[in-house]
Amino acid sequence: MPPNWIGDDFPIEPHSYTFPEDWFINWNIKHITMSLYDYEGPDDPELPEVLQSFYETWTKNKGLFKLHIDEMVLQFKKPIRGLYEALRQVHERSCNVPRIIKLSPWENDSGFRINDIIQQMSSMTEQIEIIRLRSVSYIHTTVYEFFESQIDWTAPNAKLRKLDLILNVDSEAYLNEKEFKSNHIGPSNKLQHFGITLDISSMIEQGKIDHLANYILEIEQIAKAMFSVGGMNCHYSLKVISNKNEQAGSGFLNGQLQKEIRGIRQGDRRVQGWRQLSVSERKETSQLQQYKSQFIYKDYGRATDNLSSDARRLQPIDL
Repeated sequence: MPPNWIGDDFPIEPHSYTFPEDWFINWNIKHITMSLYDYEGPDDPELPEVLQSFYETWTKNKGLFKLHIDEMVLQFKKPIRGLYEALRQVHERSCNVPRIIKLSPWENDSGFRINDIIQQMSSMTEQIEIIRLRSVSYIHTTVYEFFESQIDWTAPNAKLRKLDLILNVDSEAYLNEKEFKSNHIGPSNKLQHFGITLDISSMIEQGKIDHLANYILEIEQIAKAMFSVGGMNCHYSLKVISNKNEQAGSGFLNGQLQKEIRGIRQGDRRVQGWRQLSVSERKETSQLQQYKSQFIYKDYGRATDNLSSDARRLQPIDL
């Protein structure tokens, strides 16, 4: 049977408390973790029933979702197609969405990928973190494929401020043998943190851990792709994990990323200043101001009457 903690009988009973009738009570949940302690793996026969009950509760604002939830951790495996459809319904019905969501999507053969989930959720919540279950990630999208997909980070309704992803590493492909390009539309003006964790478990299993050096040599391409998403004011991080070593070489890899990001920021920052206009430029500027004043300052005199002679000779430029 589905867990009763996502049904109508949630553990908070408002009617057991007495408040003045003119008070408006807003119940909130700071943190909630949903786990399946008897979970038997992806072939667990009860999993479809559990997921159906969970999605129905969320998409209809029932049970716990009647309340505002600040952080929700979903510690069970969710086929990505069903998750995408549920998120679409949650968005269309304006259901309550936790501010922070940590989850473990399962990229099966449905055709949906993690980029579809990120695009859908970017306008629904502020923080997304992809997590592992029992040291196993079910994300098969590689770092190539994620950036080759198209995600619009400039959407006016975007809310996402922090994103931590797990992406797979293809042991058969080297970054320096492929054209690493980003088709993302950005940068985002909301994103404050963008972190990527490279899962190298398949490399270790195939005995090809030395291939990781190719990613380190081409870290500049990853940095550029990440910068195209987060822009100038975003904080970036890069780690590697495996099913045997939680932080295998993460310090070195992240250090290389920060070095590349600093270089990109310095190259992207344009110097601004002032220079004195030439006689011909001053004449053109004066004529333009007179032309504008005929419409903007028609009843209040000419625009240049209130400008000093020095101000009329100076104009901000990009050096």
